[in-house]
Amino acid sequence: MTEETTYSTGDMMKKGQIVKSPTLANILLTKGFRLVQIRPDNKNTHRLVFWFENSIALQDEIKKYMDNQLTVERK
Repeated sequence: MTEETTYSTGDMMKKGQIVKSPTLANILLTKGFRLVQIRPDNKNTHRLVFWFENSIALQDEIKKYMDNQLTVERK
């Protein structure tokens, strides 16, 4: 559902996290995590993958999601 990667920001390489779940990507965006890029999935071009800037906080949120412990407050 997720995998680590690197991406270029001009002359600098940064670590990123690829998210394949649109639901998880939506939750992470709602929580304010930075989306770097959206691309077609290399394995299935009918699906999209979402590249996020990686951080410890992002990893914690993904772990909570995988453990069914992630909550999102509605406004």
